[in-house]
Amino acid sequence: MIGRAASRIALLVGWSMLLDSSHVSADQWVLGGSSATQWEDVVQVRAQIDDESIPGSIQIRGFTPDDNIISTLRWSYGKPNDLVSEGDAALWDNTAFKSGEALTIIDGDGATSTQDLFKRAGVDQDGRAFVFDLGSRVPADSLRFYPRQEGTAANGRPFTEDFVRKHTVFVSDGVSYVNEQPLFSLLRDIPVNPNSVFSMKFPQQFIRFIRLRVGSRNPFEIAEFELYGNGFVPRATYVSKVINLGSVSNYGTISWAKRALELVDGELAELPDDGTTTVAVRMKTGLDDTPLVYYERVIDENTRAVSQVVVTESKYKSLSSAKKGSIEEDTENWSAWSLPLTSGERIPLPSPRSFFQLQFVMESQSVAQTVRIDSLVIEHSIPPAAAVVGEISLADDPNPLVKIGVIDKDDAVVLPSIDGGEEVLFAYDVRATILQPSENGFDALRIDTPTPAEFVELQMGAPLQTVQPSSVTVTDNTLEITFTDNRIDFDNNVPMRVLFRGSAVVFGTIFTGTVWDTQLDILGQPVLEGDANFDVSTNSLRVALTQESVGEIVRGVSFNPPVFTPNGDDINDVLEVEYTVIQISEPKPIRVMIFDISGRLVRTVVDREQIGGIYTEQWDGKDEEGNAVPPGNYMVVLEVKSGIGNFVRVGSIAVTY
Repeated sequence: MIGRAASRIALLVGWSMLLDSSHVSADQWVLGGSSATQWEDVVQVRAQIDDESIPGSIQIRGFTPDDNIISTLRWSYGKPNDLVSEGDAALWDNTAFKSGEALTIIDGDGATSTQDLFKRAGVDQDGRAFVFDLGSRVPADSLRFYPRQEGTAANGRPFTEDFVRKHTVFVSDGVSYVNEQPLFSLLRDIPVNPNSVFSMKFPQQFIRFIRLRVGSRNPFEIAEFELYGNGFVPRATYVSKVINLGSVSNYGTISWAKRALELVDGELAELPDDGTTTVAVRMKTGLDDTPLVYYERVIDENTRAVSQVVVTESKYKSLSSAKKGSIEEDTENWSAWSLPLTSGERIPLPSPRSFFQLQFVMESQSVAQTVRIDSLVIEHSIPPAAAVVGEISLADDPNPLVKIGVIDKDDAVVLPSIDGGEEVLFAYDVRATILQPSENGFDALRIDTPTPAEFVELQMGAPLQTVQPSSVTVTDNTLEITFTDNRIDFDNNVPMRVLFRGSAVVFGTIFTGTVWDTQLDILGQPVLEGDANFDVSTNSLRVALTQESVGEIVRGVSFNPPVFTPNGDDINDVLEVEYTVIQISEPKPIRVMIFDISGRLVRTVVDREQIGGIYTEQWDGKDEEGNAVPPGNYMVVLEVKSGIGNFVRVGSIAVTY
């Protein structure tokens, strides 16, 4: 071998804008390298990951022509429920008597075999089939299989005679599926096999699934099934277990060290750039130790109605298959997977939280190139408060009417609405939960604004009273207030409100907030959307635009289907965005964009100039790099730039697989 309710985070602005480096001091959680926590210590899924060639590192697995690919994989017996997701290798067969003894054919030991499993007297073996799921795609150009090559049965018959005399080999590339089942193609039909050791060469290709179908009636055994190829696999996946920091923490930056490498004359040489390799690092944060919700199927004894109840993971695993219900992402206590992160960026996920999980997808477009990650570092620190929530409203309209607001489908939130670009007086309410004196509290608040803001007033206390801030700093996109003499802590845990003038020019703009302690110089803590003031009904940090400001330039907008499944089965594989543009006689810029719930741009579907008309655009569920997006909720933004202003329509859709 070659060496799943996240806090609602709204559209267009993410949590990544927390604090500049002058405010940051943090502990570090380190994975790999020379740290105490190594990659193999926290692994949950390892598909074509090489964590052995270079201690402390992971890289895309590669093979030489002499490497038996089969023996390098981690195998289990039985057909997985999910054949699309990548993971460890699996073997299963179509026998009525399921037996893990069949794993002897991939154990790398030619002295072990299936023995008498397929030698039962009177049993016709024609139609016996074995399926090998390699867990991910590998470069392969030959295979072979054989019975034991030494020894005899009790009747004196050499084991070498117990070979498969007729068979067919099918393969699947792990890309083509029908109803989430791999689509196989014929590799070779062998009507007569005279050899105890069967070997075959074929053009090198990427293979994930192999199906061996026996076509002869005679008893047989298999000692080893082997697969060979040359080069690196195109894709490797590493998913960590749920990691517990031991206490709730705010998250700072995430960084990793990586190198792209190329095989030259049998040796790996470092490339000056990424070559054809890519690394996608994703992360999710949670409030408990499992990102999944497990359900048990319960049948009412009287009505026979079937329902599901939540059970623990351990109880779920102990249930019979008939009682196992669905397994779903825990959207209440865990965030969704982030979009791919950039090394050095601030983690754009809800905090403070104790638990997190990591995912690495490493890809190469060349069989001669791999990419290596040596170590990863996550900054974190003890939060100044157990939780901080905020909401924004119009100062003169704390309880907007439904007719001029936008209702959040999940929580029936009515957002404040303004005319696009209009300067208004906003009220930004903040309330902290501080449970113990060890939570030091905070004395600074930063509000991220889409346009330059004008500070008006700081209010604190119950009831709210005007106080003089220690300092106010305004930039084009931030409003920063310190209140050292009135810091919020365990002994002074009071509500606060900032009044400022500002505007919004994009539908659904979120006014992100961050608090921190200037005295301790620690990581800032994001202000999460919530009920910060009982006299305000928005419970959100988002601001909508009035229908009047949007006008009649865009009409008849629909997003179909609202939930689509881009898995290649030709059913709801594509999202269609239908809309009508009126009052535009000359070509004007029109964009259709997809954002995740953190406000990060995922894909620009359309970016062109066009005149009025009826249009249908399509999104295939992939990001700008051509990768399938993770399941979750997304926002579709239709933007039309006309001669009288910018007009925006927003829809919420969901991607599932």
